[in-house]
Amino acid sequence: TLAGAPATDVVLSPDARRIAVGHLDGRVWVWSAATLEPLAVLQGHGSRVSALAFDASGEWLVTGSWDGDVRQWSMRALERPAAA
Repeated sequence: TLAGAPATDVVLSPDARRIAVGHLDGRVWVWSAATLEPLAVLQGHGSRVSALAFDASGEWLVTGSWDGDVRQWSMRALERPAAA
């Protein structure tokens, strides 16, 4: 297991900067490929993440889940400084 729940899918961004990992619990972890440090935990699915894909630019991650939802996540948001 990675990040506490069994992984169900893994994808590398086209620019090889990020790794996205879907999990049985519905979470998606995004990791830095260079440092293997977590960048974000994306939460919104209510069930197993069954599909992951980056768009060609690497700016968007699309996820699908057994809950029937397809979600689109901005990777640009990960590059903004966190609010104080």
